[in-house]
Amino acid sequence: MTGTVSHLLIGMVVFIVSHIAMSSLPVRTLIIQKIGKQKFKGLYSLITIAEMSWVITAYNNAPTEIYWKSHTAFQHLTLSLMLI
Repeated sequence: MTGTVSHLLIGMVVFIVSHIAMSSLPVRTLIIQKIGKQKFKGLYSLITIAEMSWVITAYNNAPTEIYWKSHTAFQHLTLSLMLI
């Protein structure tokens, strides 16, 4: 389910929405009452790892477009100034 910018966008939206939803006080307290605090932390961690894996994979497979390439001299200048 990766390979386009749309997949990356969908992955980021799912990541953000799930974090907002699961960290909201009513949802969090409801889940903690149902399964307990430690299991909630584990569930939250597993969901976060799965979503981050999705986003990272989508990012790595998204097409790359170079809109502007600087002159080689400026690239060397930038790298040389980073040393300082």
